Amino acid sequence: MLTRTKTIIAGLALLVGLGVGYQCSRSPPEIVAVETLSLNLDNNKRQVATKSLEDGLKDLAEIARTADQEEAYAFLPQTQEWIEVGVNENDDKFNGNVYCHQGQCVGYTKVSIDSDKLEELMKKHPEVRVYHIHPTDFAKKLIAEYFSQAQKGNLDQRDAYFQARQEVDFHGLPSTDDLLKIFGDERDIYSINPQGKLVMGVVAEDSVITFSLTDYGINYFGEMGWFKWQSFRTDFRRDRFFQTIPWTPSFDSDQNREMACETLSGPYLQVTYQRLNNSNSLEDTF
Repeated sequence: MLTRTKTIIAGLALLVGLGVGYQCSRSPPEIVAVETLSLNLDNNKRQVATKSLEDGLKDLAEIARTADQEEAYAFLPQTQEWIEVGVNENDDKFNGNVYCHQGQCVGYTKVSIDSDKLEELMKKHPEVRVYHIHPTDFAKKLIAEYFSQAQKGNLDQRDAYFQARQEVDFHGLPSTDDLLKIFGDERDIYSINPQGKLVMGVVAEDSVITFSLTDYGINYFGEMGWFKWQSFRTDFRRDRFFQTIPWTPSFDSDQNREMACETLSGPYLQVTYQRLNNSNSLEDTF
């Protein structure tokens, strides 16, 4: 059995680039009640909806399937409310583009989180779940570039195939920046609401991967000082450069994703995988 590994930072551009940032809001946006969650690029409007977690995740999976940008929503389990918290989805001209040189591909998509709104929600609610999407469109661009690089002789055909297959399985994994965000947020939330719980998730068209801190992680990061936090961030990025996620060609996507979540989980973090009842259109690229 051939087993290959995927480096979280040095390997595929998808895990390097996909992620969330933070943006303080300047003025309150107009609240727009909607029936279906969608990609909203107007920062002057905030979409809200009342629906179950399951129905909201279905909407986000559809955004992931059809959109070329990321989007983010917060879900409040106690009230069954969805509140858009993603902003500045298209403020970067490089967002969503892929660039390759001699077989090495880089690129990213990103969305910023309205930090003021998230802080407001964490003050009022015992649990807040923040989901952002990883668009299929970007993964398709990467897959196309891998095969293009192989045709140009810059990448071995076998390596191109394996990297493309890894995109199919892993494009819904949280990036290093995604993981650092929940570590950093816990420090802020702990001072606002020590009993509050933050859960984050990445939604792809056929999967939801959820990550949250363990009890140990909540206390560890909640009580961490600024200088120690800066040191941790540096060490985390360096360590992730060398950490690998197991990937086995003979396994199906579910098995590889479950193994990846087990690898990412640890003393600080719990990562779980949920398969949605949707097909993966990336399979059509083969």
